[in-house]
Amino acid sequence: MSMPTQVKTWLIAILTLVITTTTQAETVNSQRPSIALVLAGGGARGLSHIGVLRTLEELRVPVDCVVGTSMGALVGGLYSVGMNSAEISAILDEHSLVEFFNERPPRQSIQQSLRAYSYRSLFGFSLDTQYGIPAPSTGIASGYRFELFMKELIGTGYAVVDLDFDTLPTPFRAVATDLETGEERVFSEGNLPQAMRASMSLPALIAPLTIEGRHYVDGGLVQNFPVAAGRDLCGDVVIGVSLRIKDKWDTQYDSSFDVANRSVEILMDQNVMQSQQLLSDQDILVEPDMQKFTSADFDRYIDIINQGEIATRLHHSDLVNLALSPEEYQQWQQQRQSRRRDNIHITRITTAADLAFNDQVIMRDITANGGENFDIVQLHDNISNIYGRGDYTYVGYQVRTYDSDDYGTVEIYADSKPEGHGYLRFGLDVATDDSRQAEINASASYRQPWLNDHNGELRLDVRLGTDFLLRGEFIQPLSLTDGSFIATHLSSSRYFNEIYVGNTRAGNTRLTTSEVGFDLGVSGARGEIRLGTFATDVAGKHDLGLLNEVVESGIEPFERFQAGYRFNAIYDQLDSFGYPTQGLLFRLDAFETIKDWGSDDDYTKISAKMIKPFSLGSHHLKFQFEAGNTFGDNTEDLYFYDGFKLGGPGRLSGLSLNQLTGLEYQLATAEYYYRLSDMPDFFGRGLFLGTSVETGRIEDELMIEPGEWVTSGSLFAGMDTVLGKMQLTLGHASLDRTAFYFTIGHRF
Repeated sequence: MSMPTQVKTWLIAILTLVITTTTQAETVNSQRPSIALVLAGGGARGLSHIGVLRTLEELRVPVDCVVGTSMGALVGGLYSVGMNSAEISAILDEHSLVEFFNERPPRQSIQQSLRAYSYRSLFGFSLDTQYGIPAPSTGIASGYRFELFMKELIGTGYAVVDLDFDTLPTPFRAVATDLETGEERVFSEGNLPQAMRASMSLPALIAPLTIEGRHYVDGGLVQNFPVAAGRDLCGDVVIGVSLRIKDKWDTQYDSSFDVANRSVEILMDQNVMQSQQLLSDQDILVEPDMQKFTSADFDRYIDIINQGEIATRLHHSDLVNLALSPEEYQQWQQQRQSRRRDNIHITRITTAADLAFNDQVIMRDITANGGENFDIVQLHDNISNIYGRGDYTYVGYQVRTYDSDDYGTVEIYADSKPEGHGYLRFGLDVATDDSRQAEINASASYRQPWLNDHNGELRLDVRLGTDFLLRGEFIQPLSLTDGSFIATHLSSSRYFNEIYVGNTRAGNTRLTTSEVGFDLGVSGARGEIRLGTFATDVAGKHDLGLLNEVVESGIEPFERFQAGYRFNAIYDQLDSFGYPTQGLLFRLDAFETIKDWGSDDDYTKISAKMIKPFSLGSHHLKFQFEAGNTFGDNTEDLYFYDGFKLGGPGRLSGLSLNQLTGLEYQLATAEYYYRLSDMPDFFGRGLFLGTSVETGRIEDELMIEPGEWVTSGSLFAGMDTVLGKMQLTLGHASLDRTAFYFTIGHRF
């Protein structure tokens, strides 16, 4: 059966059109030179590459391949997956790149057993140790958060283990330095975000990245301007962007960091100048003016991007010769976008950890699921929680594909810290008002996990200064998955309880305690519950100053033994304990002494606390409610060694620190604070100005009117830092008392 003539005519026309269009596209590509874009490293200065890309796009200059080192690898890598300059710039509008090297997970997501450190006056960072001896770190940051962020931006399709970088919308190479050999490594395949991360591993700041047993650091050490790699990849013409600072004679070096940074720049300058000599007359060298910028000026990204645009426009006449017509450029863009990879359909999440028992430990924190409900943000939050436990030097993942690369499995991998690793924290708390001597204590806390295969953990705490504390606790998880544990502790302490008659300080009671306890509990990311037994011995001695010679009774030393059981429960989802802006905290503590166990007293003590903040932008409101009561066979001595305390900032401001003591109390506080400014993530959360209104009562027999309600208010200025909460407070109370305070640390 023959085909109708009209149909034949239409088929011939369609085939002719297709062949002609394809031929035209090939002609466009074959008649013009291939253009390689080479992007140098330079920290924040490398953001000028975005301005270069913006200008090339405006002039319709096609980029056939891109090669980058360090920040050049970051910008080049994002461009290679199909992003344009506007999309890359928008990332900086929403995020500061510096934040991704602050690797502390959100406070709400860490385990309560670790979050409990924030209630004490300890610094917000720890030192790595091995068998109790401080161990050097390979970098301030591991880089895992940066790698996760890159995967979130470009999708799972580019996190596959065997990705060929030549198949990207724009073929790409990332340059790193092999730490063992000191040689240049040009990544042409593998996990794309990992290659970008390896190229940016600046020594001492970001830990080296291990890939297939090799350790890699910043490529700028050996090849900061990889012209040769660009030429080899596709470069008939190379457009190279160099960030070398030529004149440094008027620069002030005010710190060791400045000197170290300049020393690295000198090394990089040598290989940059060598690479620039490889450029030919037909190549284009773009040199943005970076004289006024440092490698850390990420907050000045708009000005830096503009410098890249200005420098590129200086080569307008040369670039115009490389430009395509509007139609050709549109066609080129369509071809580029057609090569973008779709996200892989993740069907399963598993582990590829380096130790057998780590599978359970890692997967207990993974709440993300494979299948239709896969959420990459949730997966990344889970990985942050795993890293936040502190047991690994690095946590990441890769994707293995199957079934024509449309489906894949997420494999989480983690590098365990060496055997015997531990953590050492230091701290400082200071509290003073204008009527008494300052209380100053220095603290240290040591944590040794993984003493056995079920993560038995030893904790040692010491505090020296006005007070003394020596405490040891051993925690043994009963399961690696459900958070159940048993714990035993032993402690010895010495501290002082102040004695006030009205507003006048009469003396103090020196208390020395020894305690042993055993607990059974469950701990997780939201809180902890404990039920246990305890035995405490308390010895007290009163010091009433000159009254010691006048008062003949009631000042004899005393000693009491108490034993019984206790219950503690806490739910804590505050984003910060110092100046919270969201979340909720609720705490309940109760214990009962038992005469049959040898206790000198038979009483029950219960207390509860709730903290709830609200926020609107930089304005924050925090409500706090507390109450406590003591029931049973009370004694006169109980008032001195186991009473509740009020007095001080946020606890009836205007009164002296811990001025009021009693066996029953209630307190309600409302605080307003304004975030005056932010701080760098590595140092703290911000500066705050605020005011408070407080009301409370306590059954203090030494008050002028025992049990009366006291109202107070305060004005304060403070900082929430990694060294602790620091605050200046001016308070006034209805007991005709005004006080000025300076405090560092927390009193929980």
